[in-house]
Amino acid sequence: MHAAKSALAKLGEWYGEYPYSTLSVVIPPAEGNGAGGMEYPTLVTGAAARDDNPGYELERTLVHEIAHQYWYGIIATNEFEEAWLDEGFTSYTEDKLMSNIYGLVPNITMEASYMTNPEPLEQFSWRYASADSYADNVYLRGKLVLNSLERQVGEKVMNKILRTYYQKYRFKHPSSSDFQKIVETVTNTKWNDFFQAHVQRGEMTDYSVEHISSEKSDNGYESRVLLRRYGGSAHKVGIWLRFEDGQTVRKIWDGVQNHVQVKLNSSSPLAYAAIDPGYHVVLDNHRYNNFLKAEVPAKVRTRWSTGLTQIIEGLFGTLAW
Repeated sequence: MHAAKSALAKLGEWYGEYPYSTLSVVIPPAEGNGAGGMEYPTLVTGAAARDDNPGYELERTLVHEIAHQYWYGIIATNEFEEAWLDEGFTSYTEDKLMSNIYGLVPNITMEASYMTNPEPLEQFSWRYASADSYADNVYLRGKLVLNSLERQVGEKVMNKILRTYYQKYRFKHPSSSDFQKIVETVTNTKWNDFFQAHVQRGEMTDYSVEHISSEKSDNGYESRVLLRRYGGSAHKVGIWLRFEDGQTVRKIWDGVQNHVQVKLNSSSPLAYAAIDPGYHVVLDNHRYNNFLKAEVPAKVRTRWSTGLTQIIEGLFGTLAW
């Protein structure tokens, strides 16, 4: 009851008044939880506890279904033809509710790493490669797209976007293009590249430190760092550069080009480079290439390679018996 009342109050405060006089909440018995976690107009089903310590999963299920009352029920998007406008928006709102009511904050960076098979969001549900791909994209990637938008415009503007969208399109069955129009109206900015990349083409955004080199120069060292963006739309991203003497340099790359080379003059060689060290790019699902150490001299490479080979050979020798 606390979850239901709190969710309705927050949704009304954030987006607009719940227009009906009733909301029925049905909790099936534990052995009937197959009927749980479902939404219908003015009626939702939760889930019963299977043990004495269910954590917050019961509350999470319920606030998710109540959020559906707005994006599935009142906005009334076509949940079969553009499912992300329902499930993606609901998953995004679920996280907001759980954070605001219970202080539970999702690990967005970790969740983005689960996206191994991104597909377009603006497509019919039955055209996804599989049921798992449908769920990953519509629920998770749809939510991540909205989080990415929020990171770029700020939470206050994002709240205004969603409230404006709700107020303008309730009971009107809007499409992805209608939502894009609201985003552009509120921000007074064109978002074609963003929606084409992440909604229509189904891309993530993979930033990578591709190559680092440092060479001796007349005044110290000249270092070069090659950065790339694989897919997605342009997004401002931070770069952190650390030199052997401990000095650090921070820069910002606008990400407009799909690759850029950074040149630096310094008194010592560059030790390593990191792109987006603060994890601000929500849709980057390949974090392993965001960090790179400078090139190791050939003699050192050979020495390490030989040593590693001897270790592996020794290990297999002990297992050979």
